[in-house]
Amino acid sequence: MLAISFGTIIESLQLIISLFLKYTYRVIDINDIIFNFIGVIIGFYIFKIFSVLFIKALNRIDLKVDLKSDTILSYIYKISKENI
Repeated sequence: MLAISFGTIIESLQLIISLFLKYTYRVIDINDIIFNFIGVIIGFYIFKIFSVLFIKALNRIDLKVDLKSDTILSYIYKISKENI
């Protein structure tokens, strides 16, 4: 729902700005909303696949990484673990 809402808000803002300026500087199209939504769905599933592969890689490889420290690797691990 957030993806559809965000795309709709952006397209609506383009329409409002065009009406305010009294000329069309951008094309307002429903296809933009549809493609934004499809892009969000594809990105979500790519992230889900990445999360599974990332967790499996960390479990398979004996990395001497401290995941309790405040590093980018620990952040990615935490987010990936929540989304499996």
